[in-house]
Amino acid sequence: MTIIRHLQARQCFRALSLASLLIGGCGSTSVGATPADSLNTTASSQATGVTAPATTDTAQKPIKYHPGHYIEMDPGSGGGGVTGWLKTIASLKGAAGVKGVMLIQPWSSLEFAESVYTRGSGSDAQGFAMIDQLLAACRSAGLQFILGVEDRSFGAAKTYSEPTSYGQLPGYFDGLSTATGAPGYIDAPSGTTWSGSLQMIAKLWDPTVMDRYIRLTQAYGARYDSNPSFEMWATSETAIGTPTGDGGFNYGAYVEELQRWIPFARAAFPTTGLRISANFLQDPSQLTALFETARPHAVGIGGPDVKIPLAKPFSGTSNLVFNGYEGGLDYRGVLPWISEVQTPDESGIYSPSEIYDYAMGGAISLGGAMRPNYFVWGFDAGYMGPKAFTNAQILAFISSVDGAVNSTKPSTYER
Repeated sequence: MTIIRHLQARQCFRALSLASLLIGGCGSTSVGATPADSLNTTASSQATGVTAPATTDTAQKPIKYHPGHYIEMDPGSGGGGVTGWLKTIASLKGAAGVKGVMLIQPWSSLEFAESVYTRGSGSDAQGFAMIDQLLAACRSAGLQFILGVEDRSFGAAKTYSEPTSYGQLPGYFDGLSTATGAPGYIDAPSGTTWSGSLQMIAKLWDPTVMDRYIRLTQAYGARYDSNPSFEMWATSETAIGTPTGDGGFNYGAYVEELQRWIPFARAAFPTTGLRISANFLQDPSQLTALFETARPHAVGIGGPDVKIPLAKPFSGTSNLVFNGYEGGLDYRGVLPWISEVQTPDESGIYSPSEIYDYAMGGAISLGGAMRPNYFVWGFDAGYMGPKAFTNAQILAFISSVDGAVNSTKPSTYER
């Protein structure tokens, strides 16, 4: 498999502009109230070359909802690759409190040439051929399945002479023409990385690249929305270490393209959970705009890094906006929240119980009390370092809380 999750490279990007202003206080209002008129929450309804989102009542079918604790399978889980993942899934059958598994795959393992989404078979399967096997195993084990898409590469600084996606994106991206030219991605300067060990990222702020991501979403929705074991489709995290201007990047354009993706994604997956893996953006208003676009489409929110280890978290942290501390709108109980344990959660500073207690009932002003509907823990996560939680430690903790999460169905799921 081509996915690379380099050691410490899954650290999230925190070097965001600290010049952002706090726009709210401790007071919050249910998002049933009308948001501030100044927020631009309307995404364009059609993308060039992609199928328009449905306008019928199909978008109002019940959404699959199996809240609980999920195990993220690392590339090395169970020995690695499809064979290892199948082994891991089978081992979790009957595990106390475990509701399902999650797998993050690079875009290049889900699309191989333009609009080609399957290849290989058995242990060499990728795309549809791989997901079909994993879903069959989940069904046999009584587990749900979440699929995440990685659109970037993390790792140590590398020297290169030609642009490279490090194998994370389909080959056609090398020649994909965007507003700033080809390729359809941008690399950190040779011999360096951006914040968070970011080496490369697809230009998702460019409409041409987002069109390709919409098509990918539509293809997988057409195949898997009807599968009862396919619980959720998830984007990459929203934190980006790319400097403004490089490859045409700016946060405003990025948020607008994510907003544009939302109605297409819901039309592609009318009965499946959707997740924007939001952890950081430049300022709270961008997160509020994103959440307001997500609300009528019942899109879940929440990125990696559960516990915010800061005395005063950066105001563009998704936790602070989602729980109403920044911006004054409380989305808890309205949209699903997904807590995903990653670096620096497993830094040796916090125990599983401390991370869990913080997410369920910690201080709102510190990004706590998120009341997650889904809690994701990483198996075989050696990239987190020697202090990473062991598989046995994770399973023992999940069992100790009897798999409890906030199981109340979000109001936007009431259809």
